[in-house]
Amino acid sequence: MKKHVFWLIELFIWLFIIVFIIFSIRFYNAKKAAKESTYHIFLQDIDGLMKGSPIKLMGVQVGYVTEINIIDDYMYVSFLISKEKVT
Repeated sequence: MKKHVFWLIELFIWLFIIVFIIFSIRFYNAKKAAKESTYHIFLQDIDGLMKGSPIKLMGVQVGYVTEINIIDDYMYVSFLISKEKVT
């Protein structure tokens, strides 16, 4: 009987540890996503630009293109600035 009780206690401890780790990772990812800024612009010519292309500021990559759509004669470009202290 005692082995059964210790086994259950150990199981609950491991479940608590696993749940704590999962929530810690989710919290970290949510906090990181909150620091990122998304911008939307309309351009007439985006020759060579595609989804995932890097966004550079003074030669340093600060983000990437997340979406490109055609609207009338313009291109709708959405990009994400992921580097801190740029915006």
